[in-house]
Amino acid sequence: MKLTKDAAFSLLTEGLSDPLSIGYVTHSKHVGDLACLIAGELGLDAERAAEGFYPELFGKKENLKNA
Repeated sequence: MKLTKDAAFSLLTEGLSDPLSIGYVTHSKHVGDLACLIAGELGLDAERAAEGFYPELFGKKENLKNA
């Protein structure tokens, strides 16, 4: 299964329903958005950058004490 930018962002925003998750969700979104911006400026694939950085903290979603 290929994780697309939209699919990664969708998985990321599932955490917004939990008030404890808002911090890691917004952090991951900012990191993904910044990765897209930097990749675009460098002439790289911005979509691929977001695919890698939106899910940056997925593991933290399961254990919010580590977030």
